[in-house]
Amino acid sequence: MPKRKRNSIAQIKTKAKKIKLSRANETDVQRQKRLQAMRDRDKTSRADESKDQQQQRLQVKRIQASASRATESEDQREHRLQTMRIQANTSRATESEDQREHRLQTKRIQANTSRATEYEDQREHRLQKMRKQARTSRATESEDQREHRLQTKRIETSTSRASERHSNLCLEGFHYDPRKDYSKHTNVIIGGMNQICKYCFALKYKCEPPGMCCCSGKVRLPALETPPEPLLSYMSGTTSESKHFLKNIRRYNSCFQMTSFGASSIVGRSGFETTFKVQGQIYHKAGSLLPLPSENAKFLQTYFIGDEEREVNQRCDNISGVRRDIVLNLQRMFHENNQLIKTFKTALEDMPSDECKVVIRADRRPVGEHE
Repeated sequence: MPKRKRNSIAQIKTKAKKIKLSRANETDVQRQKRLQAMRDRDKTSRADESKDQQQQRLQVKRIQASASRATESEDQREHRLQTMRIQANTSRATESEDQREHRLQTKRIQANTSRATEYEDQREHRLQKMRKQARTSRATESEDQREHRLQTKRIETSTSRASERHSNLCLEGFHYDPRKDYSKHTNVIIGGMNQICKYCFALKYKCEPPGMCCCSGKVRLPALETPPEPLLSYMSGTTSESKHFLKNIRRYNSCFQMTSFGASSIVGRSGFETTFKVQGQIYHKAGSLLPLPSENAKFLQTYFIGDEEREVNQRCDNISGVRRDIVLNLQRMFHENNQLIKTFKTALEDMPSDECKVVIRADRRPVGEHE
Protein backbone atom coordinates (compact mmCIF):
# COMPACT_ATOMS: atom_id res chain seq x y z
CA MET A 1 0.00 0.00 0.00
CA PRO A 2 1.40 3.45 -0.87
CA LYS A 3 2.66 5.45 2.08
CA ARG A 4 0.39 8.45 1.33
CA LYS A 5 -2.73 6.28 1.34
CA ARG A 6 -1.75 4.64 4.65
CA ASN A 7 -1.26 8.09 6.15
CA SER A 8 -4.67 9.23 4.84
CA ILE A 9 -6.44 6.24 6.43
CA ALA A 10 -4.58 6.79 9.69
CA GLN A 11 -5.64 10.45 9.73
CA ILE A 12 -9.28 9.52 9.17
CA LYS A 13 -9.19 6.98 12.00
CA THR A 14 -7.51 9.50 14.33
CA LYS A 15 -10.12 12.13 13.45
CA ALA A 16 -12.94 9.65 14.05
CA LYS A 17 -11.56 8.77 17.48
CA LYS A 18 -11.31 12.44 18.42
CA ILE A 19 -14.92 13.05 17.33
CA LYS A 20 -16.13 10.00 19.25
CA LEU A 21 -14.23 11.11 22.38
CA SER A 22 -15.54 14.66 22.04
CA ARG A 23 -19.16 13.52 21.76
CA ALA A 24 -18.77 11.19 24.73
CA ASN A 25 -17.75 14.14 26.91
CA GLU A 26 -20.24 16.72 25.64
CA THR A 27 -23.14 17.92 27.78
CA ASP A 28 -26.81 17.56 26.80
CA VAL A 29 -26.97 21.25 25.82
CA GLN A 30 -23.86 20.92 23.63
CA ARG A 31 -25.31 17.80 22.00
CA GLN A 32 -28.62 19.52 21.22
CA LYS A 33 -26.74 22.52 19.81
CA ARG A 34 -24.61 20.25 17.59
CA LEU A 35 -27.63 18.31 16.33
CA GLN A 36 -29.54 21.54 15.59
CA ALA A 37 -26.56 22.88 13.62
CA MET A 38 -26.46 19.63 11.63
CA ARG A 39 -30.18 19.85 10.93
CA ASP A 40 -29.81 23.44 9.71
CA ARG A 41 -26.93 22.47 7.40
CA ASP A 42 -28.90 19.53 6.01
CA LYS A 43 -31.96 21.71 5.45
CA THR A 44 -29.92 24.33 3.58
CA SER A 45 -28.17 21.68 1.50
CA ARG A 46 -31.40 19.88 0.59
CA ALA A 47 -33.11 23.11 -0.43
CA ASP A 48 -30.49 23.66 -3.17
CA GLU A 49 -30.21 20.08 -4.49
CA SER A 50 -31.69 18.98 -7.80
CA LYS A 51 -34.13 16.10 -8.31
CA ASP A 52 -31.32 13.76 -9.38
CA GLN A 53 -29.20 14.74 -6.39
CA GLN A 54 -32.14 14.09 -4.09
CA GLN A 55 -32.73 10.64 -5.59
CA GLN A 56 -29.02 9.81 -5.31
CA ARG A 57 -28.90 10.93 -1.66
CA LEU A 58 -31.99 8.90 -0.76
CA GLN A 59 -30.60 5.83 -2.55
CA VAL A 60 -27.30 6.09 -0.62
CA LYS A 61 -29.27 6.51 2.59
CA ARG A 62 -31.35 3.41 1.85
CA ILE A 63 -28.22 1.34 1.16
CA GLN A 64 -26.60 2.54 4.38
CA ALA A 65 -29.75 1.78 6.38
CA SER A 66 -30.04 -1.71 4.86
CA ALA A 67 -26.37 -2.46 5.60
CA SER A 68 -26.70 -1.20 9.16
CA ARG A 69 -29.88 -3.18 9.86
CA ALA A 70 -28.42 -6.37 8.39
CA THR A 71 -25.67 -6.42 11.03
CA GLU A 72 -27.62 -5.21 14.08
CA SER A 73 -28.49 -7.56 16.92
CA GLU A 74 -32.01 -8.28 18.14
CA ASP A 75 -31.57 -5.90 21.09
CA GLN A 76 -30.27 -3.13 18.81
CA ARG A 77 -33.20 -3.64 16.44
CA GLU A 78 -35.73 -3.48 19.28
CA HIS A 79 -34.05 -0.34 20.66
CA ARG A 80 -34.17 1.30 17.21
CA LEU A 81 -37.84 0.45 16.72
CA GLN A 82 -38.72 1.67 20.21
CA THR A 83 -36.93 4.98 19.56
CA MET A 84 -38.80 5.36 16.26
CA ARG A 85 -42.13 4.66 17.98
CA ILE A 86 -41.46 7.31 20.64
CA GLN A 87 -40.44 9.87 18.00
CA ALA A 88 -43.55 9.10 15.94
CA ASN A 89 -45.88 9.39 18.95
CA THR A 90 -44.28 12.69 19.98
CA SER A 91 -44.56 14.11 16.47
CA ARG A 92 -48.18 12.99 16.00
CA ALA A 93 -49.25 14.38 19.38
CA THR A 94 -48.33 17.91 18.27
CA GLU A 95 -49.44 17.84 14.63
CA SER A 96 -52.49 19.78 13.46
CA GLU A 97 -55.50 18.25 11.68
CA ASP A 98 -54.20 19.43 8.28
CA GLN A 99 -50.73 18.00 8.98
CA ARG A 100 -52.27 14.66 10.04
CA GLU A 101 -54.40 14.47 6.89
CA HIS A 102 -51.36 15.36 4.74
CA ARG A 103 -49.28 12.64 6.44
CA LEU A 104 -51.96 9.99 5.97
CA GLN A 105 -52.51 11.02 2.34
CA THR A 106 -48.76 10.81 1.65
CA LYS A 107 -48.65 7.40 3.31
CA ARG A 108 -51.58 6.18 1.20
CA ILE A 109 -49.90 7.34 -2.01
CA GLN A 110 -46.61 5.68 -1.06
CA ALA A 111 -48.39 2.42 -0.20
CA ASN A 112 -50.33 2.41 -3.48
CA THR A 113 -47.17 3.15 -5.48
CA SER A 114 -45.22 0.42 -3.71
CA ARG A 115 -47.95 -2.19 -4.11
CA ALA A 116 -48.44 -1.39 -7.78
CA THR A 117 -44.83 -2.37 -8.56
CA GLU A 118 -44.37 -5.38 -6.26
CA TYR A 119 -44.04 -8.94 -7.58
CA GLU A 120 -46.34 -11.79 -6.59
CA ASP A 121 -43.84 -13.26 -4.11
CA GLN A 122 -43.29 -9.80 -2.57
CA ARG A 123 -47.03 -9.35 -2.19
CA GLU A 124 -47.41 -12.76 -0.57
CA HIS A 125 -44.51 -11.99 1.80
CA ARG A 126 -46.13 -8.66 2.75
CA LEU A 127 -49.51 -10.26 3.40
CA GLN A 128 -47.92 -13.05 5.44
CA LYS A 129 -46.07 -10.47 7.55
CA MET A 130 -49.29 -8.51 8.09
CA ARG A 131 -51.13 -11.68 9.15
CA LYS A 132 -48.38 -12.52 11.63
CA GLN A 133 -48.45 -9.00 13.08
CA ALA A 134 -52.26 -9.15 13.37
CA ARG A 135 -52.13 -12.49 15.22
CA THR A 136 -49.48 -11.19 17.62
CA SER A 137 -51.44 -8.00 18.28
CA ARG A 138 -54.75 -9.80 18.85
CA ALA A 139 -53.16 -12.32 21.20
CA THR A 140 -52.19 -9.54 23.62
CA GLU A 141 -55.22 -7.24 23.32
CA SER A 142 -57.70 -6.78 26.16
CA GLU A 143 -61.46 -7.37 25.93
CA ASP A 144 -62.14 -3.63 25.54
CA GLN A 145 -59.51 -3.31 22.81
CA ARG A 146 -61.01 -6.30 20.99
CA GLU A 147 -64.53 -4.84 21.15
CA HIS A 148 -63.25 -1.46 19.92
CA ARG A 149 -61.44 -3.16 17.00
CA LEU A 150 -64.52 -5.13 15.99
CA GLN A 151 -66.75 -2.06 16.24
CA THR A 152 -64.35 -0.07 14.06
CA LYS A 153 -64.31 -2.90 11.53
CA ARG A 154 -68.13 -3.03 11.46
CA ILE A 155 -68.30 0.70 10.78
CA GLU A 156 -65.70 0.44 7.99
CA THR A 157 -67.56 -2.48 6.42
CA SER A 158 -70.87 -0.63 6.56
CA THR A 159 -69.31 2.47 5.03
CA SER A 160 -67.63 0.43 2.29
CA ARG A 161 -70.86 -1.35 1.36
CA ALA A 162 -72.79 1.92 1.27
CA SER A 163 -70.11 3.32 -1.00
CA GLU A 164 -70.40 0.33 -3.32
CA ARG A 165 -74.18 0.74 -3.55
CA HIS A 166 -73.77 4.32 -4.73
CA SER A 167 -70.46 3.94 -6.57
CA ASN A 168 -71.73 5.88 -9.59
CA LEU A 169 -73.08 8.70 -7.33
CA CYS A 170 -76.47 8.60 -9.08
CA LEU A 171 -78.94 10.53 -6.89
CA GLU A 172 -76.31 10.48 -4.14
CA GLY A 173 -77.55 13.84 -2.87
CA PHE A 174 -80.69 12.09 -1.62
CA HIS A 175 -78.65 9.46 0.27
CA TYR A 176 -75.95 11.62 1.87
CA ASP A 177 -73.88 9.73 4.42
CA PRO A 178 -71.74 11.93 6.73
CA ARG A 179 -69.44 8.96 7.42
CA LYS A 180 -68.31 8.84 3.78
CA ASP A 181 -65.46 10.99 2.52
CA TYR A 182 -66.78 11.95 -0.92
CA SER A 183 -63.58 13.84 -1.79
CA LYS A 184 -61.72 10.49 -2.06
CA HIS A 185 -64.24 8.96 -4.48
CA THR A 186 -62.74 8.13 -7.87
CA ASN A 187 -65.66 9.80 -9.66
CA VAL A 188 -65.37 13.02 -7.65
CA ILE A 189 -62.69 15.21 -9.22
CA ILE A 190 -63.43 18.73 -8.02
CA GLY A 191 -59.95 20.08 -7.40
CA GLY A 192 -59.26 23.34 -5.66
CA MET A 193 -61.22 26.58 -5.86
CA ASN A 194 -58.41 28.29 -7.79
CA GLN A 195 -60.08 29.44 -11.01
CA ILE A 196 -60.65 33.22 -11.11
CA CYS A 197 -63.45 34.79 -13.15
CA LYS A 198 -62.00 37.45 -15.47
CA TYR A 199 -65.07 39.64 -15.00
CA CYS A 200 -65.99 39.60 -11.30
CA PHE A 201 -62.85 37.86 -9.95
CA ALA A 202 -64.91 35.19 -8.18
CA LEU A 203 -63.11 32.00 -7.14
CA LYS A 204 -64.52 28.90 -8.80
CA TYR A 205 -63.78 25.23 -9.35
CA LYS A 206 -62.23 24.10 -12.62
CA CYS A 207 -65.35 22.51 -14.16
CA GLU A 208 -67.85 25.22 -13.18
CA PRO A 209 -69.57 26.96 -16.12
CA PRO A 210 -67.79 30.24 -16.97
CA GLY A 211 -70.97 32.33 -16.73
CA MET A 212 -72.32 30.83 -13.52
CA CYS A 213 -71.11 33.60 -11.19
CA CYS A 214 -71.87 36.81 -13.12
CA CYS A 215 -73.20 35.65 -16.50
CA SER A 216 -69.88 36.61 -18.15
CA GLY A 217 -69.91 40.16 -16.79
CA LYS A 218 -73.61 40.91 -17.45
CA VAL A 219 -74.48 40.89 -13.75
CA ARG A 220 -72.67 43.46 -11.63
CA LEU A 221 -73.36 43.71 -7.94
CA PRO A 222 -72.75 47.01 -6.18
CA ALA A 223 -69.86 47.06 -3.73
CA LEU A 224 -70.77 46.33 -0.12
CA GLU A 225 -71.14 49.48 1.92
CA THR A 226 -69.07 49.97 5.05
CA PRO A 227 -71.19 49.00 8.10
CA PRO A 228 -72.18 51.96 10.29
CA GLU A 229 -70.91 52.39 13.81
CA PRO A 230 -70.98 50.70 16.25
CA LEU A 231 -71.33 47.56 14.09
CA LEU A 232 -68.05 48.33 12.28
CA SER A 233 -66.13 48.43 15.56
CA TYR A 234 -67.84 45.29 16.86
CA MET A 235 -66.83 43.42 13.70
CA SER A 236 -63.15 44.36 14.01
CA GLY A 237 -62.23 41.78 16.66
CA THR A 238 -59.62 44.09 18.21
CA THR A 239 -61.33 44.96 21.51
CA SER A 240 -62.82 42.89 24.31
CA GLU A 241 -66.31 44.07 23.29
CA SER A 242 -65.80 43.11 19.64
CA LYS A 243 -64.36 39.71 20.56
CA HIS A 244 -67.38 39.03 22.78
CA PHE A 245 -69.70 40.16 19.96
CA LEU A 246 -68.06 37.93 17.33
CA LYS A 247 -68.09 34.95 19.69
CA ASN A 248 -71.83 35.40 20.35
CA ILE A 249 -72.82 36.88 16.99
CA ARG A 250 -75.67 34.39 16.46
CA ARG A 251 -77.23 35.43 19.76
CA TYR A 252 -77.12 39.10 18.77
CA ASN A 253 -78.48 38.23 15.34
CA SER A 254 -81.43 36.50 17.05
CA CYS A 255 -81.97 39.59 19.22
CA PHE A 256 -82.85 41.65 16.16
CA GLN A 257 -84.59 39.13 13.89
CA MET A 258 -87.77 40.50 12.35
CA THR A 259 -89.43 37.28 11.20
CA SER A 260 -89.84 33.67 12.30
CA PHE A 261 -88.98 30.76 10.01
CA GLY A 262 -91.93 28.59 9.04
CA ALA A 263 -92.99 25.84 6.65
CA SER A 264 -96.28 24.28 5.62
CA SER A 265 -95.05 20.79 6.60
CA ILE A 266 -91.93 19.39 8.30
CA VAL A 267 -91.33 15.71 7.53
CA GLY A 268 -90.28 13.07 10.08
CA ARG A 269 -90.10 15.10 13.30
CA SER A 270 -88.85 13.11 16.31
CA GLY A 271 -87.18 14.83 19.26
CA PHE A 272 -84.20 17.16 18.86
CA GLU A 273 -83.24 17.91 15.26
CA THR A 274 -80.09 19.58 13.93
CA THR A 275 -81.52 19.36 10.40
CA PHE A 276 -84.99 18.70 9.02
CA LYS A 277 -86.75 18.14 5.71
CA VAL A 278 -89.36 20.64 4.55
CA GLN A 279 -92.27 19.67 2.33
CA GLY A 280 -94.18 22.49 0.67
CA GLN A 281 -93.69 26.26 0.87
CA ILE A 282 -90.99 27.92 3.01
CA TYR A 283 -91.85 31.35 4.39
CA HIS A 284 -90.68 33.94 6.92
CA LYS A 285 -93.60 35.14 9.02
CA ALA A 286 -93.68 38.71 10.30
CA GLY A 287 -97.15 38.72 11.84
CA SER A 288 -98.79 41.87 13.21
CA LEU A 289 -96.74 44.99 13.96
CA LEU A 290 -98.21 45.24 17.46
CA PRO A 291 -98.70 42.40 19.99
CA LEU A 292 -102.00 41.50 21.61
CA PRO A 293 -102.61 43.20 25.00
CA SER A 294 -101.94 39.94 26.89
CA GLU A 295 -98.73 39.02 25.03
CA ASN A 296 -95.13 40.26 24.99
CA ALA A 297 -93.61 41.79 21.87
CA LYS A 298 -91.55 39.45 19.68
CA PHE A 299 -89.70 39.58 16.37
CA LEU A 300 -90.70 42.69 14.39
CA GLN A 301 -93.07 43.85 17.15
CA THR A 302 -90.10 44.60 19.43
CA TYR A 303 -89.08 47.52 17.19
CA PHE A 304 -92.39 49.31 17.88
CA ILE A 305 -92.54 49.18 21.69
CA GLY A 306 -91.93 52.92 21.68
CA ASP A 307 -89.71 53.05 24.78
CA GLU A 308 -85.97 52.48 24.32
CA GLU A 309 -85.38 50.95 27.75
CA ARG A 310 -88.35 48.58 27.51
CA GLU A 311 -87.23 47.53 24.04
CA VAL A 312 -83.72 46.66 25.29
CA ASN A 313 -85.13 44.78 28.28
CA GLN A 314 -87.41 42.75 26.02
CA ARG A 315 -84.53 41.76 23.72
CA CYS A 316 -82.32 40.73 26.65
CA ASP A 317 -85.18 38.71 28.14
CA ASN A 318 -85.77 36.90 24.85
CA ILE A 319 -82.09 35.98 24.28
CA SER A 320 -79.78 35.11 27.18
CA GLY A 321 -76.00 35.59 27.21
CA VAL A 322 -75.94 39.06 25.58
CA ARG A 323 -74.61 42.33 26.99
CA ARG A 324 -77.17 45.07 27.54
CA ASP A 325 -74.87 47.92 26.43
CA ILE A 326 -74.10 46.22 23.10
CA VAL A 327 -77.79 45.48 22.48
CA LEU A 328 -78.65 49.13 23.20
CA ASN A 329 -75.99 50.45 20.80
CA LEU A 330 -77.08 48.09 18.02
CA GLN A 331 -80.73 48.94 18.64
CA ARG A 332 -80.04 52.66 18.17
CA MET A 333 -78.09 51.88 15.00
CA PHE A 334 -81.02 49.93 13.53
CA HIS A 335 -83.51 52.70 14.27
CA GLU A 336 -81.21 55.29 12.69
CA ASN A 337 -80.01 53.40 9.59
CA ASN A 338 -82.41 50.56 8.69
CA GLN A 339 -84.78 51.75 5.94
CA LEU A 340 -87.16 48.82 6.42
CA ILE A 341 -87.77 49.75 10.06
CA LYS A 342 -88.28 53.40 9.11
CA THR A 343 -90.82 52.35 6.46
CA PHE A 344 -92.74 50.13 8.88
CA LYS A 345 -92.80 52.86 11.55
CA THR A 346 -94.11 55.39 9.03
CA ALA A 347 -96.77 52.95 7.84
CA LEU A 348 -97.80 52.21 11.42
CA GLU A 349 -98.23 55.90 12.20
CA ASP A 350 -100.29 56.50 9.04
CA MET A 351 -102.38 53.32 9.19
CA PRO A 352 -106.07 54.19 9.70
CA SER A 353 -107.13 50.61 10.55
CA ASP A 354 -105.73 47.61 12.43
CA GLU A 355 -107.05 45.21 9.76
CA CYS A 356 -104.55 46.13 7.00
CA LYS A 357 -102.34 43.33 5.61
CA VAL A 358 -99.10 43.59 3.60
CA VAL A 359 -98.24 40.66 1.28
CA ILE A 360 -94.72 40.39 -0.19
CA ARG A 361 -94.37 37.79 -2.96
CA ALA A 362 -90.70 36.91 -3.44
CA ASP A 363 -91.24 35.27 -6.87
CA ARG A 364 -93.53 37.91 -8.39
CA ARG A 365 -92.28 39.77 -11.48
CA PRO A 366 -91.50 43.44 -10.74
CA VAL A 367 -93.50 46.05 -12.64
CA GLY A 368 -91.91 46.89 -15.99
CA GLU A 369 -89.59 43.85 -16.02
CA HIS A 370 -89.55 41.04 -18.58
CA GLU A 371 -90.53 37.50 -17.60
